[in-house]
Amino acid sequence: MTFTLVVAFLMLVCTEYLGLSLYINDNAFGNGLFILTGIHFSHVIVGAILFVPYLPYYLIGLIFLQTAFGLIELSHPDNSIPVNRFVTPLHIVPEWYFLAYYAVLKVIPSKTGGLLVFMSSLINLALLSEIRALNTRMLIRQHFMTRNVVSGWVIIWVYSMIFLIIIGSAIPQATYILYGRLATIVYLTTGLVLCLY
Repeated sequence: MTFTLVVAFLMLVCTEYLGLSLYINDNAFGNGLFILTGIHFSHVIVGAILFVPYLPYYLIGLIFLQTAFGLIELSHPDNSIPVNRFVTPLHIVPEWYFLAYYAVLKVIPSKTGGLLVFMSSLINLALLSEIRALNTRMLIRQHFMTRNVVSGWVIIWVYSMIFLIIIGSAIPQATYILYGRLATIVYLTTGLVLCLY
């Protein structure tokens, strides 16, 4: 894993966070689809309509499906909870690649401390990506030592990351917060040991 992969991962996370999508007006008139497919089409046919219009075909079908099958029967029961714009519901969790960092932010009580630990975990990931000889070190020490210390630290680091992902998807209760704090300490400590080893 190199530093460029970490930067690409962070750019992917930022792009997903921004939520790039086509607007409903572009889909309604077919402009977005026409632009996306028309740019790469090498043989331009002048005057031909190369897209299926959103109105009325898809719209009539969607209205029929909504009236035939209904919204309430297919929706999740949590969608019936009245909206409070000042409180985030407990069941909302981010995507899977955000969950470990969400757990780090969730288990630290202060916002500034959580942000500092979050940034240190990102710096930890960036520093680990710069250790190009980590795999080589593991292979060399495996031949000359009875126990491979580096691979043990790597396994602990990976398991703590997986455990943070599980904690990030759980509802914030006292037990999960305690386990999340312990997993955060183990994650940062093993990352630091691997960087210094």
